[in-house]
Amino acid sequence: MSNVPETGAPGRPGEGGMPGLAGWEWLAGVGATLLAGALLLEPGFNFHYDWHNHQWMVGYVGEFLRAQGRLPEVLHTPAAVGMPQPIFYGFLLYPILGGLSAVTGAALALRLAVAVALLGQYFSVYLAARNAARHRGVALAVALAVTWSVHGLTNLYNRAALTEFFAVALLHGAVACGVLGVCGRTAAGRRLAGWLAVLQGTLVAGTHPPTALLATPLLGVLAVLGWRELGPGARERRWFLVAAGLGVLTLAPWIDANLRWRGELGVVGKYRDFSYSLDRVDALWARLSPLPPDVFRAEAGAPGETPYVEAPVHVVLVLLAGWCLVRARGDAITPSREEGSRFLLGLAVCGAACFVFATAASVSPSVGTTVRGLAPYVQFATRWVGVANVGLLLGVLGVAGWWAGQGAGGRRPRETVGVIVVLMALTGAGVGLKLRHGAAVREPGGESQYAVTGDRAALVTAGKADAAGDYATLRRLPQLAPAVASRAARPTLPVGAAGRNFGEVGSVVFGLPEAGWVATNVVVFPWNRVLVDGAEVPKEHRAAHDYRLALRLPAGSHRLSWVWEPDARARILRLLAQLSFAGLTLGAIVLVVRAKRDRRGPVATTPVR
Repeated sequence: MSNVPETGAPGRPGEGGMPGLAGWEWLAGVGATLLAGALLLEPGFNFHYDWHNHQWMVGYVGEFLRAQGRLPEVLHTPAAVGMPQPIFYGFLLYPILGGLSAVTGAALALRLAVAVALLGQYFSVYLAARNAARHRGVALAVALAVTWSVHGLTNLYNRAALTEFFAVALLHGAVACGVLGVCGRTAAGRRLAGWLAVLQGTLVAGTHPPTALLATPLLGVLAVLGWRELGPGARERRWFLVAAGLGVLTLAPWIDANLRWRGELGVVGKYRDFSYSLDRVDALWARLSPLPPDVFRAEAGAPGETPYVEAPVHVVLVLLAGWCLVRARGDAITPSREEGSRFLLGLAVCGAACFVFATAASVSPSVGTTVRGLAPYVQFATRWVGVANVGLLLGVLGVAGWWAGQGAGGRRPRETVGVIVVLMALTGAGVGLKLRHGAAVREPGGESQYAVTGDRAALVTAGKADAAGDYATLRRLPQLAPAVASRAARPTLPVGAAGRNFGEVGSVVFGLPEAGWVATNVVVFPWNRVLVDGAEVPKEHRAAHDYRLALRLPAGSHRLSWVWEPDARARILRLLAQLSFAGLTLGAIVLVVRAKRDRRGPVATTPVR
């Protein structure tokens, strides 16, 4: 491949603008994205069960924003009023996609978001790998392995675990940008990449908290390594501190809510240990398979399971790292003592340690037991795979950067190209098979409530309440005995489904012939207040019916109404979070503009093959 000079050298200060991308590099990124998302190009189709849940939340948030001019703090359906999911889960993702959905409809909003996530992941990883390895072919192999990851496409299609798909893509991008923020070849590039690393890391937590929880140690170590490498007085340190401060403030409401109620939420009580499927998706052979492992099975999924749920690690990256190390040993390359080289070796060691532990925890209950305290919040052992893959990427960037820094990249050009071709062929075979597996779970969609124009009433009348109990504070109240619950009256608070009334909870008047229990449709949560005739019922007359609130009332006619009342601390934190995220986003835009302006800066000497 042709040599194109870039500014500076790994780990060394450089001035001037960001290095550009050739036309074929842009086309490669767009092509990789289009192939990974090929099954989404045809409208009118959905995928596995959870696709409907995510699509509904995106559509609901978008329609509420359009009708009310503000984001919903809770969700309402006739089955469950006051669902507090937006506080704990996807608290940044759903508002962003909902804003897009208000214009495009939920179906198109999801597809556009997937395209943006894949593009951002590809180019973040590609630029980081090109900067480290100084070889476009190596960078292309790494970026394709990540973008066409079997685990990622399983989350997108077969599991339709869209929050996890977005979070892992953002996590890959955050790690790649973090590396660029330290050893990028231009000052403008380092500032922008470091800021984007914090922005994407913040979005990981605001998209899929279990992924953020598992990745926190890795991101912390990466931040420490980068901080030390930049050195005292580096302007990049100041930019990082500002971005990190805004990121923490953005996450403050979520952190506060989890600290308050982490032991009371229904979802926390479901799992005491990690859930493994050791005969299939979590088997060691399946985790290390270079191709989607279900191709070796005659039946596409066991009875009652989703077909083709697969979660192998990036085996192509393992092979690439191994080849770099073998070549280094064969060429008798010894570790350099230069600062940049030590940083890259630190990345390699940190990434390898994360990869080994996360992979082991994903297939071994005995290893998972060592971090059993995370199980109630993470639940499925398969979720370790995303973090294992990100650790592997970090390790590969470190190994490839050190390998290239010793001049090894140009010693055997034909062998290097041959290895790259073989690895890309293996990656291509994997994505081809995975797309076939994704097509196996495709199903007719095209519901009008998710279209650009359609009947939005179904977002309420046919709304999803499957996860309502997960975020109810179930330990707050005693459960009604089944015999008592069966005799309880069941008035239903109405929820507006059209126009300006969309998502608005009304009141209901009902009569009790005698004193007794009333099972409402309001979720048990401290900020959900149910008023009876304008007053709150004493706590001793309250109980839970499953995850909904039940009240003991005297005989007679009553008016039931609902009020959402967060305390002052929560409201202040929510406002600060919104302002901070706006600042974080605006900062990224400003840095992009400045970096593009600085593209006219000087060109330095380090070649990229």
